[in-house]
Amino acid sequence: MNFFELEKRLENNEEVTFTFVGDSITHGLNNCTADQTYVAEFAKLLATRYPKSRVVRYDGIVKDEKSSLLGYQKIVVQEGNVGTVYVFRSGVGGNTVARALKRIDDYTGLLPSNTYSDYIFTMFGINDALKSDPDKYVLPEVFKEHYRELICKLKASEKFAKLFIMTATTNDQCIDNHVALTYDLAKEENLSIIDLHLLWKNHYDKNADNFGHGDWLAPNSADACHPMPKATKAMAQAICSEFFNIIKA
Repeated sequence: MNFFELEKRLENNEEVTFTFVGDSITHGLNNCTADQTYVAEFAKLLATRYPKSRVVRYDGIVKDEKSSLLGYQKIVVQEGNVGTVYVFRSGVGGNTVARALKRIDDYTGLLPSNTYSDYIFTMFGINDALKSDPDKYVLPEVFKEHYRELICKLKASEKFAKLFIMTATTNDQCIDNHVALTYDLAKEENLSIIDLHLLWKNHYDKNADNFGHGDWLAPNSADACHPMPKATKAMAQAICSEFFNIIKA
């Protein structure tokens, strides 16, 4: 669905659905409230862009890192009467692509209107590249093939959705090879890519506190990857900007 079709659907009082799938960065651990995750901030940006539309967020309820979601909590971001925007947050802390594959029913065919997603955003790599945890780590080539399987399943299930791959953000271990193969996969599968890894890389300052990321990561903490609210806002702004640039092209 391109930009014109999105606008027309809302004008016709229809629905548009965004689904975000990922790990703890998407879920919003450990430094954000539910209203401060990058998904929540993205929903707020859509509400600002479409002030007459109803915007509803559905936050995944997590049991544990290896299980499917328990369901979704509904949050009304904005009331309106010119179409409805749904934003689903389907992030589970500790998820790798392989684990996300096992819970694919969490984020396919789940919408209130029994329709499918219009736009799906995936972001993985933080845990897949975590060499300190052998239960999660996989070689970059294995990560790529797991990711390809996920993309193929999404293409088969969500036939009318436009898929976006978002590169992994940052951690204190080397994820460059996993990120590089994320670029390759997006090109091979003809998917749009939103480069959040580059966003974080451009923010990096080796002399800054908190693993070089200053107020984007928690102060006085060993947490090297979970963003603070300032970072989630920057991520949401980048996603929103790139999203509209892509669908307008």
